[in-house]
Amino acid sequence: LLCRTPEEAQQQLTSALPSYAENRTEQPVAFLLAGIGEHYPGMTQELYQQEPFFRETLDRCSIILQGVINKDIRKILFAEKVVPTPAPSTNGSGPKKAMAPIPGHNGHLSAHTSRSEEALSQTQVAQPMLFAVEYALAQLLMHWGIRPQVMLGYSLGEYVAACLAGVLSLEDALTLVARRAQLIQAQPAGSMLTVALSEAEVRHYLSSQVSLAAINGPHTCVLAGSQAALREIASHLDQQGTSYRYVETTHAFHSTQLEPLRMQITALARTCTLHPPNIPYISNVTGTWITAEQATDPGYWAQHMCQTVHFADGIAQVLQTTECVLLEIGPGSSLSSFVKQHPACDAARRALVLPTLPARQEQQSESRFLLATLGKLWQVGASINWQNYYAGERRHRIHLPTYPFERQRYWLESVKTPTINPIAARIEQEESKRLEMEDWFYLPSWKRSAPYLPGGHILKQPEQCWLFFLDDSGIGKHIATHLTHLGHTVTTVQAGASFAQIGPHSYTIAHNAGEDYVSLLKDIRKRGNTPQQIVHMWTVTAHEQDEQLEQLLESGFSSLIMLAQALGNLGMDACQISIISSDMQDVIGNEVLHPAKATVLGPCKVIPQEYPQMRCRSIDIPTPQSNEGTHPALYDHLLAELLVNAPDNVVALRGSHRWLQTFEPSRLVDPAQQDMVFRPNGTYLITGGLGGIGLSMAAYLAQQVQARLVLMGRSPFPPRQHWTTILAQADAENAIVAQQIRQIQALEQWGSEVIIAQADVSNAVQMQAVIQQTLATFGALHGVLHTAGVPGSGLIQLKTPEDMEKVFASKVHGTMTLARVLQNIPLDFLVLFSSVCSATGGGPGQVDYCAANAFLDAYAHQQASSSHPTISINWSEWQWNAWDNGLSGFPLEAQTYFRQRRQKFGISFAEGSEALTRILQRRLTQAIVSTEDLERMIANSQHSSADTLLQAVADFRQTQTQETTYPRPVLSTEYIAPDSELEQEITAIWSALLGIKQIGIHDNFFELGGHSLMGTQLIIRLRLAFQIDVGLITIFEAPTVAELAVAIEMLLIEAIEQLDDEEVAHVYKG
Repeated sequence: LLCRTPEEAQQQLTSALPSYAENRTEQPVAFLLAGIGEHYPGMTQELYQQEPFFRETLDRCSIILQGVINKDIRKILFAEKVVPTPAPSTNGSGPKKAMAPIPGHNGHLSAHTSRSEEALSQTQVAQPMLFAVEYALAQLLMHWGIRPQVMLGYSLGEYVAACLAGVLSLEDALTLVARRAQLIQAQPAGSMLTVALSEAEVRHYLSSQVSLAAINGPHTCVLAGSQAALREIASHLDQQGTSYRYVETTHAFHSTQLEPLRMQITALARTCTLHPPNIPYISNVTGTWITAEQATDPGYWAQHMCQTVHFADGIAQVLQTTECVLLEIGPGSSLSSFVKQHPACDAARRALVLPTLPARQEQQSESRFLLATLGKLWQVGASINWQNYYAGERRHRIHLPTYPFERQRYWLESVKTPTINPIAARIEQEESKRLEMEDWFYLPSWKRSAPYLPGGHILKQPEQCWLFFLDDSGIGKHIATHLTHLGHTVTTVQAGASFAQIGPHSYTIAHNAGEDYVSLLKDIRKRGNTPQQIVHMWTVTAHEQDEQLEQLLESGFSSLIMLAQALGNLGMDACQISIISSDMQDVIGNEVLHPAKATVLGPCKVIPQEYPQMRCRSIDIPTPQSNEGTHPALYDHLLAELLVNAPDNVVALRGSHRWLQTFEPSRLVDPAQQDMVFRPNGTYLITGGLGGIGLSMAAYLAQQVQARLVLMGRSPFPPRQHWTTILAQADAENAIVAQQIRQIQALEQWGSEVIIAQADVSNAVQMQAVIQQTLATFGALHGVLHTAGVPGSGLIQLKTPEDMEKVFASKVHGTMTLARVLQNIPLDFLVLFSSVCSATGGGPGQVDYCAANAFLDAYAHQQASSSHPTISINWSEWQWNAWDNGLSGFPLEAQTYFRQRRQKFGISFAEGSEALTRILQRRLTQAIVSTEDLERMIANSQHSSADTLLQAVADFRQTQTQETTYPRPVLSTEYIAPDSELEQEITAIWSALLGIKQIGIHDNFFELGGHSLMGTQLIIRLRLAFQIDVGLITIFEAPTVAELAVAIEMLLIEAIEQLDDEEVAHVYKG
């Protein structure tokens, strides 16, 4: 709805309802860049007057062109009389910007329309002028957040695409276009004719005097040649009754008439610095994506001038490659018409083809026209930077009432698909919105909260069974004793050589032996003391202990993993785990931090997401002194904290104060307004440098400062002498490597020197060799981007030490290795690429990844006062899809949900590079980059679990069909019906969970579509049905009904042996 006044809004709303649509997930945009033909005097005049950003860009182009063509294109373009625009109001509700005078007109414009028309009919003026207008308009849209994912230019429009993609600098592009136009202007006059014939049908009209200039559609072509030859063709077309139209031009573009200029154009292009494109665009010459070799070949630009424009093929490529909005940049909608008429463009796609400027005959306000397009872009899900759009204005957002005035509902028509994924609607507490980049940044902080004190009602909490993993400082022992005095049943366990009972309620276990945890819990349960509260204190250490990394990982992270696995296997997962640590959190600045302790935050956040009956809390205390009698106040606060069922999941106790972790929003300004943080020709090492994120950061450094780059990866990379062969083969096996080679070549063409280094970042010897090679080659190392990482996968119950070590290798051990090999090098920065999952947990399967990233965050804080500026950046998800394999264990509906979230909220490589610069300018220790509201994101993560996700999938499937079960699929085993009552009951549980009607006793759970997440639900149902403790591992050891029946029968017998006769009758149902 577009309106200037309340009265106009009222009139539009009461006369006829405009069309509405739901906001979609973020929609990518393609730019269509027009060629000569639709331009006219006065176009963009209103934008020039009202949009400062457009005006500044066009002014810059005009100044560059004046040195080439000796004319001010603004005086020619804006020679028509201007209808004055009302002055802007002071309350921000009037016109968008104040009018600016047109250069050389002293506040009023001449009405020399014919003179302007005459000038714009000359190729040497029209082409550079149109380039400048399209470039300025494209830059304005990009300033407003409308950034193209791909581009397709028509003739001259390909030059604009090349400039926007970084192939040509603005100065080189304008100079090349202007000189090229001057050369063409000096050629004999020619003519061009658009005809309603196919490519095959126009072939017999071609001759030495007539060329096929363009193929715009299956039945639309353009001929170019001498005026006499085209008049003769037009006469013939008249006789046949074939439609045609002369193109308003003075020369025969894209024809053999321009062949004499080929060498001169090639020489002109050779004077330009040509780079590979950083935004994909279509080549007019081939009708498909331009290659780096073509874009950087001076001869290509001569070929482009003389050969046919394969625009129809280009349209097909864009439509096939991505479902995006096609935005025509320039006056009119001729390119839009070609797209809409293309056979590959269906009705739904035609609604996504939009113009930006009115055609000459439309006589509309340009600002209003462009704003209407902006509204349509927003409507279909394009991301718009409204802050930049309203820059310099005072605007106020007013909330509409949340109740219906007339109790009548009005449904909004959807453009194509619903905004909210049906799985998301069942998982997320509230739909999230993608934020503007300025609002992506959060800083970790702590806020004071009133401490709990052990008095009155707190000490009168119901008696419970407690299990304490005791620290060596005596704090846990003191709290356990106090709880016993209050009437609670307390069992304690200490780290020892093996499992042993050393007292009535005291045990030892080897902290790195998973079977000891199972033995401990079994013995406790046998005695009737199944814990409801577990207090884990093995990361409470004294200063003088100086724990080593591996010791802290084993006593903290690994211990909690084995504890969770044992609880899960024994069905004892209805409990609360309080994880007590010392000096793990940087709260008041005087802590002696041990980053390895922070890995316990992985289990703390992810255990509840995988085991819905468990709750975890992290409570950090000051490092205790050796004398256990020196902290009575700490005893009181910690005892109260444990007894109170507070909702806070991350707490720190310091002195008499209680602190809660928060993440404060911090708006970071556009880097253009700040000092540069990267040195020109500086040397930078990127670990994971051949991955998607690493290469994108390398491209940014190459483009910005022509950096000297060391790209490091674990895998061997082909030597340079083999690159040509690999690129020539371009087979599926070498596709990824070929793409990496092209990107490396692009870095070098942008001015960077590149070393490819193979090393395992956790291997000190290999890393030392990389550092020595870097210093020997480049003489210095100025910064390191540690992007290397391996995603987590697999539920805690099934994790092995080897699985988790793969994740820890790069982020934990790799970071410590970097610290050692870089300790004597004065770096400008070490950037650790962490993840937002250290705050949210990341969801089922991410316990090790969450822990490893929490380590990075803690390491950055530990290094805050060191000589190495270290920054940990917690990125939310990227649009890069290299970690798609991590979704393989999820149901298809859940995979779709995760992919749609990544498409909507994922960070693009360009956005990530800009965010990195903004953070480095602030010299922060840690920053979270989240494209959605972080507080809501954390809240959603605390309410979501594996069960929630699976239930959401099940609910959704139920709504999609009346049938709740499906026929048995074709399997590798024959169908054999269940025989015993036990097999029948197990089969019924499988059928309800898997949605399959007939399940045979030898059918494999996983072949039927089961997976580890579904396995957790199966375990819950088996426990409820048979009242026994079935572990998740049982499903993998006995994946058929027959095998599972045997396993359950053995568990039942084991349980029966421990029960009296009355309990036997209740439990045994088979």
